[in-house]
Amino acid sequence: MSGDDSTANGGDGASSFGGNYTNEEGGEAISDKTGTEGKTRKPEPDRLAALHGRETVNATVGADEVHLSMTRERCRELREILYPHPEHPHAELGERGVIGIIVPSTGRNRTTFVLRELVIPDPEFEVGDRGHDDPCDIYEEGTGFDKRFWFDTSYRSRATDEAAALESDRAGLVYFHTHGPGVGVEPSQPDIDGAERDYRLHRRHFHDDSPMLKAIVSASSGTIDRTDEEAYLPEANQLRWHVRSFRPDEPDEPVRAGAVRVVGPRVEKHSTDTRPDGPAGAGGTPQYATQNSTEQLWGEPGQRILAGLRVGLVGCGGVGSILSEHIARLGAGEMVVADFDNIEYGNLNRAQGATETDARLERSKAEVAGELAMESATADDFEVRVVEGSIIEENPEDAVVPALLDCDIIINAADNAWARTVLDDLAYAHLIPVITGGTILRMDDGGTLSQSAKSEVMVTGPGHVCMECAYVYNQDDVSTAMRPPDVRGDGAYVRGGVDPDDQPRAPSVIGANATVAGMIEYRLKGLALGVTERVVGVQRHFPRTGLMEWGPTEECKDSCGRTKSNHLGMGDAFDLPTGTDPDLAYHRES
Repeated sequence: MSGDDSTANGGDGASSFGGNYTNEEGGEAISDKTGTEGKTRKPEPDRLAALHGRETVNATVGADEVHLSMTRERCRELREILYPHPEHPHAELGERGVIGIIVPSTGRNRTTFVLRELVIPDPEFEVGDRGHDDPCDIYEEGTGFDKRFWFDTSYRSRATDEAAALESDRAGLVYFHTHGPGVGVEPSQPDIDGAERDYRLHRRHFHDDSPMLKAIVSASSGTIDRTDEEAYLPEANQLRWHVRSFRPDEPDEPVRAGAVRVVGPRVEKHSTDTRPDGPAGAGGTPQYATQNSTEQLWGEPGQRILAGLRVGLVGCGGVGSILSEHIARLGAGEMVVADFDNIEYGNLNRAQGATETDARLERSKAEVAGELAMESATADDFEVRVVEGSIIEENPEDAVVPALLDCDIIINAADNAWARTVLDDLAYAHLIPVITGGTILRMDDGGTLSQSAKSEVMVTGPGHVCMECAYVYNQDDVSTAMRPPDVRGDGAYVRGGVDPDDQPRAPSVIGANATVAGMIEYRLKGLALGVTERVVGVQRHFPRTGLMEWGPTEECKDSCGRTKSNHLGMGDAFDLPTGTDPDLAYHRES
């Protein structure tokens, strides 16, 4: 699979669009819809600097947004515990609960707490009060309105021990419990008092950077029937959520999470009781005048889902520049566009939105793509963050990973095997699906497109096959990408036939880019809206024959580590294979 450019583009923000922007040190406003008037680098937040230095820091401190995320399988396990089968011993409890182990996924502005695993309450114990000889892991005390739900001390200790056993110094706990149908999820005063007491105990057993969350879950009134053995389990979209994250600097003022993300073959964002608008929450505000025709397809709720997405775009070349406009027109609420390269005259046959002036001034591809997105946006309060640097780069000043960890979905349009292995690992460790696509064009000796010429698109992440197992790249490709470009030699974009250095780029290239961009856009709508029947696997288009086919691989190999417990959902505890990007270094030197 090949993108339009052979660079691993992405990086740290230097420009912004959509209203005025002021840097953290009180710098001047630098942008609006017509372009940037100046440039300044936003200083890296202290919490990220501390993380890079492996210092102790609580991931909630300094975060503009807090989310909770989990895989689809973990969400079903949680629902089965909180809403057990009517014959389960815990079904008779008025409230139910479970303790989970979480790890942070720390972006530039958003912290997501990933639910790693659930510490299952022992179902063999009889439901009873604390005074029993064999107390329950979870139980109730009192009667009537004074009845309260408790986690037993031994159960808490077991959860603490399991969290401490993880190879992460930032693992922590989340306490889930239910409220009755129709009661709502606002914490009662006993809930508040108990949470503050629990956090004091938590800090005795963990250091201050260890997170603790309290979550209240309630099924919408009338959505479940506790007596129906087939309909007792509510769907995730039938649940109401309240999630609080505690922090050591203000232990009495927990931060409320804005959304709960469930990631599998498709992506779900569920609102919490705070209901923030836009990507900080689960839905945004569309411009109804501009989206009338698309709302006829998936309705206002679907358009609100799109307006609640923050989409990352790695690579703003031929495919990426098209997508910067298309995703904004589709109605996404925010975009993060990343590339370190500049516009050249040789890009003008395929770089959407770029002009001769841009090439003459050698303007940043990301900056041009960001302007195009801003001018094309249809969601109210649309924002685009322009970042310049590399997805590969580990140097904080040029690293794009923190900005991408703020996103709900990432699109990769960069043609580089090292970038792909970083994104493969990121998708599984941080539960952020990555859509990747590109084109390889070959000519046969007769001057027609080869049978092997193709465009292809796939998704990597939980519930999908990774790019490596789908044979999009291999480790030999990664080793080659790690070499300096003047040593490895960069292959031509159109392979075979006449050397492209001796002739202008073929007009068909932009058409192939548009084909890939359209396939990626459909995959995005399939992930977020469920409008396509199939989202798992590699989809290929062969321009010579016009055929569209699906590849046979839908699951990772048994030997693949990305779906294993020491990788999946590890968040910050997983070391991504970043380093010094040779393409970025070569670009800066030249």
